[in-house]
Amino acid sequence: GLYADVDTLMNQRLDSVLRNATMGTHLPALCLPTFRDINFAQSLLCSAPGNNLWKWHLGRSTQVRLQGGYVENKRAKPLERLPNGWLQRNDLFKIGPPVYNEVIFANVLDGPLAQQETQRGHNIPNPSKETMSKARAAIELGMGAENSGLIVTALEMGCTGLLVSYDPQDCPPLQKHVAQRFFGMKQWGPEVQAHWDAAKEEGRVRSATR
Repeated sequence: GLYADVDTLMNQRLDSVLRNATMGTHLPALCLPTFRDINFAQSLLCSAPGNNLWKWHLGRSTQVRLQGGYVENKRAKPLERLPNGWLQRNDLFKIGPPVYNEVIFANVLDGPLAQQETQRGHNIPNPSKETMSKARAAIELGMGAENSGLIVTALEMGCTGLLVSYDPQDCPPLQKHVAQRFFGMKQWGPEVQAHWDAAKEEGRVRSATR
């Protein structure tokens, strides 16, 4: 399956990019591009069916949501929610990219880079660019014969990345709000927060401890 944000540029054939990573023998099982080496991108995802990464992410997100835990190096309380389970906008983000980073470092990269980052006083939900660059390099090294290209990665920079390659001078400008308006989409953040604020006024917000 493939997911891409509405403002993700693509001008490369998906099949060609993935098959080139494995010398044409098979398709990779997972795409893990980085967003400007700040974190692992959630704007572009692709995966073979049954990939455990999604199970790990959902499990850890549920744990943070219901029990709390360490998020961005701070002890987090269980997240407030509506009776139907909705979270407010900022809390939805907390169980998104930061938790995604955490499970990749802990499970896909098997921990060593995460340990180095912790020793340097950083935290994996919000790693340093140096560590993200090392993580991407580690995945790229695994694209050779030993790991048979099971995971592919790239540095996503808008005009260049896993599925896009434009000369900066020829790169078409694309703003998210313009693309959303073109496709009749709304920004999820304000919509979620408006739903939350209305419920809070009506006293329908569930305590974080319940």
